[in-house]
Amino acid sequence: MKKEVSDLYYQLIYLDSQEALLKEADSLFTIAVQKAKLRFDAGETDGSHWSDAELQRGQLALQLADIKN
Repeated sequence: MKKEVSDLYYQLIYLDSQEALLKEADSLFTIAVQKAKLRFDAGETDGSHWSDAELQRGQLALQLADIKN
């Protein structure tokens, strides 16, 4: 029983750290999406950077949801 509690504790610590990392990455991708949209609106790019950043941000959101479940 002690080992099971210990294993669960370390799993919780791991998941908390993963969640923190994913939230930080989400913040960075949010900034990247905003900047890519500004470049697209200014006519500097064709929009592929914007859609790529949105896609990656969506993947992070899925990973965050998976950790919370």
